Amino acid sequence: RMTIDEMAEKYFEAVTIKGAAPKTIRKYYADINKLKEFCRQTNIRQARHFLENDFYAYRKYLMDKQYADKTVQGAVVLAKQIFKWAWKQKFIMMYNLEAVSFPKAKAGPQPCFTTTQVNALIKNGVGEEPLAFALMGYAGLRIGEVEQLRWEDIIVKGKKYTMIHVRRGGSNGTTKDKDERFIPIYPAIAELMPKKKGTGVLLPSIKARKLLARLKNLCAACKFDNPTQYKLHSFRHHFA
Repeated sequence: RMTIDEMAEKYFEAVTIKGAAPKTIRKYYADINKLKEFCRQTNIRQARHFLENDFYAYRKYLMDKQYADKTVQGAVVLAKQIFKWAWKQKFIMMYNLEAVSFPKAKAGPQPCFTTTQVNALIKNGVGEEPLAFALMGYAGLRIGEVEQLRWEDIIVKGKKYTMIHVRRGGSNGTTKDKDERFIPIYPAIAELMPKKKGTGVLLPSIKARKLLARLKNLCAACKFDNPTQYKLHSFRHHFA
């Protein structure tokens, strides 16, 4: 006879204990609250009373609130996941959502810099910005990887910078996909690297939020079409 609130709290506790990334925990917390609010409004108190039709009603509830398709997709997938988890943990005796299915949200077109645009941003950046832009645009680094890149990750042969060892940038001291990778240093990156190898963090002044604001301003200053559409991840799309 576990309530929806009790089930949601136990699931959130389990996710937190497993060491999920802070960003994932924040997203789960928001989506769990959406489910709890829907159940309050529809007077569904106990988890065993949440049936297949209630699931579809929940999806419609989210759509009626005009959440983005991707947000709705994430929230309903998590809801199904929570009930299945509770059933496996024997908190509820039946899993009522076995037959539930729904269309996957289609990804919309994402902005992608051209090489001319990347070079313009590198040229107009100040301080450590040009090297940060080059690392994202010509090595495909995520902004978190740029922030956490250290001099010990830069491989030198002779007097030349040759490779970047990407091994951190996500949560828990690893990359987002938990894999390490080696990337050759493209000439556009090598040109911006300091002449002498240092120690510690490569770009200590680079912070994601501040750099994103600067990027928006630079895109406008460079007269890019629809400058507000671009994100730091647009450099990674260019690299791809």
